[in-house]
Amino acid sequence: MVKPNCRTHARPQFSTCQRSCHKVDTQERNQFLIEIVDSIQIHKSMLNISLQTNPKDILKEISVLREEKGREEDVAKVIEKALRAGHDWEVNLLFEKALNYQHMVMNEDAKNENDKDLVARKTSLLNMEETILEAKFYIEKYKLMQWKSRIHRFLGRLYDYKNESKKAIAEYEKALTFVNEDPDYAEKKIPRNLELEAFLAYSTLQSGDMERGLEMSRRTYEKFNKTVEGKRLKKKDYVTWAIWKSGVSIRTIKALLEQSVEFDKKVMLNWLNEAEKDLNPINKKLWSDFSYRKNEINSIKLKLI
Repeated sequence: MVKPNCRTHARPQFSTCQRSCHKVDTQERNQFLIEIVDSIQIHKSMLNISLQTNPKDILKEISVLREEKGREEDVAKVIEKALRAGHDWEVNLLFEKALNYQHMVMNEDAKNENDKDLVARKTSLLNMEETILEAKFYIEKYKLMQWKSRIHRFLGRLYDYKNESKKAIAEYEKALTFVNEDPDYAEKKIPRNLELEAFLAYSTLQSGDMERGLEMSRRTYEKFNKTVEGKRLKKKDYVTWAIWKSGVSIRTIKALLEQSVEFDKKVMLNWLNEAEKDLNPINKKLWSDFSYRKNEINSIKLKLI
């Protein structure tokens, strides 16, 4: 870790400010002081480079440090931390790209049978697979172990959409094994285990193990309301909480329909209505309109009526 040396870092601005102190121009003096503060703040921010760090600030820090004799090790450390953040940036972009293709698949799946474009679905699924495999290669190449759980999560989703439930189950079980290392879980305390447990329940249903799958779905659904981590997620990030929670009921009913098993439609409709209520909270300004979830619910309701 780079040791703070703010005096050295801000020396050019400080020296200029000293030379100007005899001047009457207070505005000019204040401007130099502002530059000193800015320089120190940028230097301090380099101690914790992350996805949120401005790349311009990183390059500015490096350009200043490399001109100071004896700071070569500090420069190397800053560059190394920046490269690690860059790897995280690349991986997250690939995850977002894969998720975008997944949404294209979801759009087709939500349509009536006569309106579905199977070619478009196949193309989107192939693009999703290609992107996930690219992310997997990148993670393995640079040994980005913190993303190991997440890549297994995405592979699980891929196998779900390919109707390969046993492979999906294996991926989700691996994802749960490494979930404690996921940055969301380790650093932000976001319970990604709940999302993974929900996916695992769905894949179990799709594999034909209805009794076990239903029990897993009910147990996971209750965790969103009753556990400490579920309640904390609802308070901290309502959108993620509502998307993950509603996904349990949506996927469960979808699996029951696809497996052609008998079930109480009234009970399941009530479950969907409860999910729909979570997606339409009163007096909450949110960063999502839940359009994908609402579209899924409407599609399933048509099949239940």
